[in-house]
Amino acid sequence: MIDNMIKYGLPFLSLGISLVTFYFSTWSQRAKLKIELTGKTREMKPDRVNYDFPDRYIFDDYRLFVDVLLINKSSTPITITEFRIKNEAKIRYSDQTGSFYKVTIKNTNKTLVGDSIEISYDFNQVPKLLPPIVIPPYSVELGTLVFFYKNPLPNKVKFEIISSRRKFKRKIDVSLRSYSVLQTNLEIPEVDESFLDL
Repeated sequence: MIDNMIKYGLPFLSLGISLVTFYFSTWSQRAKLKIELTGKTREMKPDRVNYDFPDRYIFDDYRLFVDVLLINKSSTPITITEFRIKNEAKIRYSDQTGSFYKVTIKNTNKTLVGDSIEISYDFNQVPKLLPPIVIPPYSVELGTLVFFYKNPLPNKVKFEIISSRRKFKRKIDVSLRSYSVLQTNLEIPEVDESFLDL
């Protein structure tokens, strides 16, 4: 009887071990990307001094700075092809950012002298993330994303990462806002933006 149990039980045991091994192998290869924010997400309407400063996107008044840490928690590489902010309006992502952003805001602090305060952001000090980005297994990518658009965003936005394997999503709180009050005589030409090189 014991011989029969061994004879007929071993194939089932072998099958069970194979199924468990297959399950864990497949699970480890499944695309798993953890998206962590390393700082507060900042919306900015920077000072527009001329057509080149702070950047080339003269038709978009607002910038969104998102500091992210991307963690590949799977056993195979993940190739990121695109970053998106889901919104009704058109929002561009580009690596062609300016190197330095400055915002002149109204002074509401009575302890400071003057009607306005300048806030600066040196973009040379942070790494930029430019797709396509290949993240090796169990590795990380750190950097700042910059999005360009016409009108202010709501307090919560949907952030998406498009990869070669699947789409990753998370919600982002826009927690810091600074809008320029600098008055200039710079005239923005009327151009059909569909012809612009993005």
